[in-house]
Amino acid sequence: MATIRVVLAEDNALLREGISRIIDGEPDLDLLGRAADLPELLELIESASPDVVVTDIRMPPTGTDEGIQAASWLREHRPEVGVVVLSQYKTPSYALALLETGSAGRAYLLKEHVAGADELAQAVRIGCDENDLGVGWHLKVPPSIDLCLYRCVRKEHLIETGKRIRLKPNIRLLSQLLDGLDGYKFSFYVISAAPVEVIQSALEGIVPADHIFGTRFRYDDSGEIQSIEQVPAGYGKVAVLEELTAKLQISHNRVIYVGDGSSDVHVMLHVNRREGLTIAVSENKYITQIAKRTILSDDALSVLIPILEDVANWPPSKIRALFESQGFVLQEWEKVRTDSLTISKSSAPQQVNA
Repeated sequence: MATIRVVLAEDNALLREGISRIIDGEPDLDLLGRAADLPELLELIESASPDVVVTDIRMPPTGTDEGIQAASWLREHRPEVGVVVLSQYKTPSYALALLETGSAGRAYLLKEHVAGADELAQAVRIGCDENDLGVGWHLKVPPSIDLCLYRCVRKEHLIETGKRIRLKPNIRLLSQLLDGLDGYKFSFYVISAAPVEVIQSALEGIVPADHIFGTRFRYDDSGEIQSIEQVPAGYGKVAVLEELTAKLQISHNRVIYVGDGSSDVHVMLHVNRREGLTIAVSENKYITQIAKRTILSDDALSVLIPILEDVANWPPSKIRALFESQGFVLQEWEKVRTDSLTISKSSAPQQVNA
């Protein structure tokens, strides 16, 4: 069984000790270090490279939402790291804030409903396994652990969360330019493990609601989430993509898939095997090794470059002209190949014959 590397952040010394003992008591969990505030946690993450971070929601220096801040920082800088946020607050605002940067690899657990010492360890363990598979594992923790998502979130909360999501600049223009590309017809769809209400709200007026596939919930009579109907993550994304290609009657080699996280691994492999184009838009180590192209930029228009090069066979001069016609200049367009490796000392130097 592979060891899951964990770091813990909790400002309460008694709770920190208790949670540490839970983690230390599990043979497959390795507690790499403990932090008592947000700056210490971020330093620990950088030095220890954990698989999962278990963090309190409120810590110094401000005692407000440091756990959410840590999750947001990890989403941007270390997207492969899972986060379990421990909280005593039942209000949905904290849980929804946690999901603003994406739902995959994020869990919000109420401290009062962690029923036994082994349950937190089980949540970390399942979470790490599901994160590797690209499943939104905040939906997969043991049922005895009370998720705020099930107990207090209503549809209107999800819609409001979508309105607060900060989209990359020019995402609307990206869709318009693809629609106007001579000789090609593009259909823009979104497949995500995030709640469908969140995505539809965030992309309202940009992507039609029926072109968005996300996690679907069943609601009770009071309007609160009761259960999950569908989670399009991991292999679930593959299933949705297959349904779309059959419905649209297009061949697999005409599929362009853009992804940014580990939940896209399986669907990218699927598209590659069928000679489609896969584009990674983050430095996530799981997908950059799989994607045929990787493009790193803060602007949504950057996705146009591999599409125009690999699909439309445009030269760089023509691509630059298109951007200039829209009032943009391509700056620092660097084409590089990145080798990722680790070098360590061997037990004894090896003789090399020239």
